[in-house]
Amino acid sequence: MTTAEDALLKLSVGDRAFCEGIAGVHVGVSDGQIDSGTVALMRLSALVAIGPAEALLHEAVGDALDAGLSCDAIVGSMIAVAPTIGINHLVAAAPALAVALGYDLETSFESLDSKNAISGGTS
Repeated sequence: MTTAEDALLKLSVGDRAFCEGIAGVHVGVSDGQIDSGTVALMRLSALVAIGPAEALLHEAVGDALDAGLSCDAIVGSMIAVAPTIGINHLVAAAPALAVALGYDLETSFESLDSKNAISGGTS
């Protein structure tokens, strides 16, 4: 029997087996009518729209990459659904999405700060 603390821990980290057991569904498409990349993008879009836990976002990005999608395709898809899900949801999820894709935003921010300091303003 799972304790309340164990259940919350598993939910907090997005434990796939635990979550699937609760929902009684399996992530993925069993009949092959929708390819795994499309399923991953649909899941990722839904997660961005609802404000995901980072662990679930990382998992969905991993699934998309495992399905052979490029970082450009993943980000492009999120931008494409932004008018539907709300741009603020995408803006809020962008840092976690960047980390999940392996980008180092901290270094990019520092680079922007350096460029702005040299040019005396924003570009």
